[in-house]
Amino acid sequence: MQKYTIILSALILALFCQPVLAEDASKKTREGLFEKLDMNHDGKVSREENEKSSLAYFEKMDGSGDGNVTQEEFMSAIKLPEGAKLDTAQQERLKAVKMKAFERQDTDKNGIISREEYKKHATERFVRMDFDKDGKLVKGDIEKTRAAMRAEYEKMRAAKDAGGKKEKP
Repeated sequence: MQKYTIILSALILALFCQPVLAEDASKKTREGLFEKLDMNHDGKVSREENEKSSLAYFEKMDGSGDGNVTQEEFMSAIKLPEGAKLDTAQQERLKAVKMKAFERQDTDKNGIISREEYKKHATERFVRMDFDKDGKLVKGDIEKTRAAMRAEYEKMRAAKDAGGKKEKP
């Protein structure tokens, strides 16, 4: 179970918090991540492998075992990869990214993420990352997702720096 916690924490950080992390720590994380998610070592991550990993991670985050993840459980479950160091500003941005990730997954806005909400979000994330829509992720899909998210982040940051409001994709 701890293996899945580390793997999915790294995935969340590598994919959703990339602008916050140092490039070298993030790259190192991505390099080993795919191999860990590819449970049968066929060079692809299937929907089943994604679902199994995601639900195992949900169970780990659910510290109380009640089938729900509170904001506190969510925030404390996502850890930085070993060796990653953040300055104060980066720590604040990471906290904001984690808060937004929680809010995005709490679709009914009741302050908790249910197992079904988490499973639905994990499936949607998988579908977004599956660029060729074959039901499997390959290393290239993960890199394409990272690049697309980075471009979106830079676009929002430029709009904010220009004094405008962030645009929704």
